Amino acid sequence: MLLTPEIKPYMNFTIDFLVDETLREGAERSAFAVTEESRFRLLKKMIDAGLREFVLGISPETPELLKMSLQAKHAGVFPIDCKFIWIALLNSWETTYDYIKTFPEAFLKDFTISFGMIELKSDQCLFEMVIEKFRRIGIKYFKASILVNFKSGIEANYEKIDTQMRRCLDNGLDVIRINDSVGALFPESTDALCRRLVSDYPKINFCLHAHDDRGLAVANSLASVYAGFNMIEGSLAGLGNRAGLPSVELLAKIAQDKEITFGNVTLAVDRLIEVSRLADEIFMNIPNTYRPVSGLFVDRVNFGVLNIPDYLEAYGERQYVMNIAAIHPKTVQDALRAICFDADKINDKRFIAEMMEVLRSSMQKTYENETPTYQALMGQIKTFYSHAWLSLDDIRSIAMSLAPSN
Repeated sequence: MLLTPEIKPYMNFTIDFLVDETLREGAERSAFAVTEESRFRLLKKMIDAGLREFVLGISPETPELLKMSLQAKHAGVFPIDCKFIWIALLNSWETTYDYIKTFPEAFLKDFTISFGMIELKSDQCLFEMVIEKFRRIGIKYFKASILVNFKSGIEANYEKIDTQMRRCLDNGLDVIRINDSVGALFPESTDALCRRLVSDYPKINFCLHAHDDRGLAVANSLASVYAGFNMIEGSLAGLGNRAGLPSVELLAKIAQDKEITFGNVTLAVDRLIEVSRLADEIFMNIPNTYRPVSGLFVDRVNFGVLNIPDYLEAYGERQYVMNIAAIHPKTVQDALRAICFDADKINDKRFIAEMMEVLRSSMQKTYENETPTYQALMGQIKTFYSHAWLSLDDIRSIAMSLAPSN
């Protein structure tokens, strides 16, 4: 397959930037009021694992975390190559502006404002007015997100994307994020879209913001960089709105397997796995125990005849377990050999049959005994989250308590 200069090969290449969204998207999706101090602790762990570029938050949230991170960087606590991004939505940009205009000059020149909803009030040139206000107080770096509902396809949206692209270029922006806002892209449509954008705008640094509504966020992110985008982003454990974002630790593991590098960053995949589990704790997220790479039990495989990875000699670290689907004479014999059991008993068919019957009975009893526990646990999980969200009825009750009717 011949590759044009703009199109990357599928292995052994460099992506210029890996951007982490955990601290922003995790807080947006979380049912709980996670403190800046907790998120700052998570940020330190991510930096220790090798990540260097972070979206810290979004308006209307007050950018206290941004200030804390810049203070740590300028005090030498964080590496000098750390980069921080704050998103200013055009329907709530004032909170960000009023807070950061009090920053020291050195801080103002050392982070990026990323604009969202840039199409809002375009007839009134709101985007142009707001970016100028930020420039006047000393902000140097900017990027923008183009929000798109791709359910109607690429062609139906490309003219809108093109219009917003030209506005960004007119305002001196060269870093653009294409937002698959409702997770509607497929890898083949991602490929077509990204190749066209790279061809039409060869000097732009592009990133795809991929949501996982259809379970395709990782596939779409990879398709975007194969097609020429030079930035990729995700979040630890895939935390994010609705079904989440591409998992950073999964992207890092794929990059390791495919010899893909992220600029000058060296990622420690094992540390990222640990930090992704810390992210679950900080955002009080009930983890998918079998999720790729960082699932709690993802390295457990069936022993014996069902162990396809071992059959294919796909060696790696794994824990051997046996469940009811794995009970088979050879499996039981192999397990007994692994624990150096008596050789005569291993070759005794009657003993093996008895072992199989006892194993089945034990596993069935465990299932029966644990079923009520599982049902109770699921009830607790649903209650755990339902108590956290504030519904409109809750807002009404709080409002009425503050301003009771006469």
